[in-house]
Amino acid sequence: MTAIFNSAAAPKSYEFKVVLLGDRGVGKTCLVLRFIEGLYNARQQSTIGAFFLTKKIKTARGDDCKIQIWDTAGQERFRAMAPMYYRNAAAAVVCFDGTDQRTFQTMRTWVEELRANVDDKKLVIAIAITKSDLDENRAETRRKAEEFASSINDALVLETSAKNDVGVRELFATVAERVIELRGEELLAASDRQRGLSLKTERAPAREPEPSNSCC
Repeated sequence: MTAIFNSAAAPKSYEFKVVLLGDRGVGKTCLVLRFIEGLYNARQQSTIGAFFLTKKIKTARGDDCKIQIWDTAGQERFRAMAPMYYRNAAAAVVCFDGTDQRTFQTMRTWVEELRANVDDKKLVIAIAITKSDLDENRAETRRKAEEFASSINDALVLETSAKNDVGVRELFATVAERVIELRGEELLAASDRQRGLSLKTERAPAREPEPSNSCC
C-alpha cells in the first residue's frame, strides 16, 4: 500500500522579544493593553521604567508565536535605561502620536539610537503611528513616516488606534511575520537548544546523600 503524506509543512513555534519605544503620552501602553487584554483606558497612567507581558498569536501560515512585549517609559529620566530593555530584542516598535509632530522627531531619535547601538542587522523596526482616529492629516502623516522608513532601509509603517481597536493586532502580526522571515531558523534552533537543556535537567539522576561519619 502506498503511504499518503500531507505535503503541508507542520506548524512551527516561535518565541521572541519585542520592545516598544517612544515619547511619553504617545499611547504605547494603550497599544499593548489593547493587544494583550482587548482593553482601552483613556486615563492610562504613564509607565514607570518598563513592564513586561506576553501574548500568543497564530500567523497566517498557522505557526504559533509567543511574543514577549516590553513596554518602556517615555519620560526623559528613564531614557538611559532603554538599552537594557531593547538588548536581545528581535523587533522594536517605535511609536509616535499622529496628532503631535514633536513626537515624530522623538521617534526619529529613537530609531537613530537603535541603529547606532544595536549591532544586529536583523532587528525589525516598525514605526507605529498612534491615535490615527484623531489625526486630521493622516495621509500627510503617513507620507512623512514612509519617507523616513525608506531612508532607513524600509522599516515597517502602520497606523493604529488603540481607542477604536484599529491596526493594533495587524501591527504585532506584521512584526511577527517579518521576524520569522528574517530569523525563523535561528529562533527554532535556539528553542531546540533550550528544550534540550530542559530535558537534560529533568533526566539528571538524583545524587545519593553522602554517608555521615557522625554518630548522632
